Amino acid sequence: MLKIETTVDSDLAKYAQKHIEKYRGRIEELFEATDAVLRIGGTIEFTTPALHPGEKALQPFSISLLNPELRFRLAHSGRKSEALCRAVMGKNSRPYVFDATAGLGRESMILSSAGCKVMMFERNPVTYLMLYAALENARVELAQQKDLKITLPLLAPCGTIWDLLQTDRTVELPDVVYYDPMFPARGKNALVKNEMQIFHKITGYDTDTVEYAEYLLTV
Repeated sequence: MLKIETTVDSDLAKYAQKHIEKYRGRIEELFEATDAVLRIGGTIEFTTPALHPGEKALQPFSISLLNPELRFRLAHSGRKSEALCRAVMGKNSRPYVFDATAGLGRESMILSSAGCKVMMFERNPVTYLMLYAALENARVELAQQKDLKITLPLLAPCGTIWDLLQTDRTVELPDVVYYDPMFPARGKNALVKNEMQIFHKITGYDTDTVEYAEYLLTV
């Protein structure tokens, strides 16, 4: 079962507690067999023991939208240098994009830096909470510096595009829907062994990719 620890009393902690209570049933279902900790402080970290016998426990995992590697890409990339931007933007200079599977938020940040208006969607309640915290921290960090100018993506309520469009008929429809479902990793590189391995532990894998893709074609 997922254990939840709060280390500071903050607006983020209060929001997190309300979010966890709202989605408690879903969270308990997702992490019923997981001996892990969700630690809520200045950011939100997910900690899990070793995933396989004999392995070392993985480092605490959190989402950062302005880590050094991503910050460099945001400062130097654009629609001409990023294949993602060329594919999503086409000839539209400022398209409105729905990122159907926000995950770590990196693709949304890259698209935003290239001029897109982006709405992120995330249905896993723990990933959503970590992404919410990352957005709040990025907002504070950007306000305190001047070297990086970027409009942060928006974050839709926890759920799917279908959920939002069923509950709010006034939502502005996008020019583009970007869909990058989570498939089981096939390689054994460092990213898979560390960061993405624990991220997969949180999110699992998408099992409805065909059905959801068919729906997204109707949006």
